[in-house]
Amino acid sequence: TMDVVIYAAQLSQSFFSCLAMAVEGFLDLFLDGGGDGGGGNNDGEMSSIHSGAAGGKVPAGAIAAVVLWCDSELSKFAAAFGGTRVLGNLALSPPVRGGAGEGTSGGDRAAALERQIAEQRAKLREAEEGGQYAAAARVRQRLAELEREGREEEKRGGGRMGRRADERT
Repeated sequence: TMDVVIYAAQLSQSFFSCLAMAVEGFLDLFLDGGGDGGGGNNDGEMSSIHSGAAGGKVPAGAIAAVVLWCDSELSKFAAAFGGTRVLGNLALSPPVRGGAGEGTSGGDRAAALERQIAEQRAKLREAEEGGQYAAAARVRQRLAELEREGREEEKRGGGRMGRRADERT
């Protein structure tokens, strides 16, 4: 799973790097001219944005187009790699290791419960964002059952389950 984390980090870094270079290149088209080129015509004062150091003007419409384009590219990236597909399955931190007293089967059960809870949370988020409120209610009920099992597992000595659930909320 560490390879998946590394690949996902590289993919994300590459995507945002390319996006930044594209925006920078687009804005450079306006800034390379070194000004408005009209020599004193200030009619476009409200429809352009002064760039800091270069002193050039970037039309507000161009900025708006860049923002909309970036938004659409981010949406495409999230649709392809976000949610439950790739990035949604990755933990932000490594799992907490149990002590010597934790048995293998107890650790496996706690890990399985963690995975199920993460899957149910992702399903809940998707159902709510999609306006599927009846499905969200069923998922919320299943999520509550899994979290209750996790608390019972913690009381029996699993320990790991409760800490991870608390970290997420």
